[in-house]
Amino acid sequence: MCSSDLTKTNAHLVIGNIPDVTLVPYLTPAALVLAEYSAATSYPTATLSALFGISPGDFVTPKRLTVIAAILAGTQTTPLSDAGVLTAAEAVTVRAQVAAFNQVIATQATAANATLVDINALFTQIATNGLTINGYTGTSAFLGGFFSLDGIHPTNTGYAVVANKFIDTMNASINTIIPDVALAP
Repeated sequence: MCSSDLTKTNAHLVIGNIPDVTLVPYLTPAALVLAEYSAATSYPTATLSALFGISPGDFVTPKRLTVIAAILAGTQTTPLSDAGVLTAAEAVTVRAQVAAFNQVIATQATAANATLVDINALFTQIATNGLTINGYTGTSAFLGGFFSLDGIHPTNTGYAVVANKFIDTMNASINTIIPDVALAP
């Protein structure tokens, strides 16, 4: 869709950008995996890194965490397969593509005089600092409150936080008076 298509409506457009998909809990940082298994086994992280075939900067999927247990038990002698690991280089490429898409989204939003909601910044803030709601600080970690058990999609609370970001941005930029979604329940 080009910006001329976006301007054909009389409605004021509100557009959200794309979050950094490497921040979802489905992807566990390899540095965390190595540190946890090093603490549990007393093996140096460098030894585990070679054994598992992962390095700090890589990410591991949940399915591959079961393979790590098999490697440690001696029932599997090969490192993790590529299918279960997002390498550091691949993560850089993913982040660059997200940034490129977000630049296109921002350019198109500006051309259409639309309101841009920075969902990328919201997810980054939650991943970096968490978000406190009613005294509980939720995070983007697995079981941190913002992502469902699949580690990819937000929980009801996560979706409500996203909705409130849209509402707050619209209220500030186009002078709507929409109340936030209640997060307490």
